[in-house]
Amino acid sequence: EILFPAKKVSFLFVSGFFSEDSAEISLFPQLIADNPNIAGLNVTIPYKQQVIPYLNELSAEAKAIGAVNTIVFEGNKLIGHNTDA
Repeated sequence: EILFPAKKVSFLFVSGFFSEDSAEISLFPQLIADNPNIAGLNVTIPYKQQVIPYLNELSAEAKAIGAVNTIVFEGNKLIGHNTDA
C-alpha cells in the first residue's frame, strides 16, 4: 500500500515475526534480505537492545540511551535511532 504517493513510500507491518525468545533475533538479517524495499522499521520491546549488533550506526540519542526504537535504511546502512529522547 502506498501511504505517501508523492514520495512513493510503502510499508510492511511485521507483527509477530519474532517471539519473545531472544534467539530469534538472529533471524533479523533474513527479514531484511527477504524484504529489500523496506525503508525503515519500528522496534519494540524486547528487541530495542538486542537489535543493536545488527546495525551499522547509531544516532547520538540511541547511543546515549542504549536502545533503538526506529531503524532507518540509508543505502546499505541500517541506522538505529531512539525517538523517545
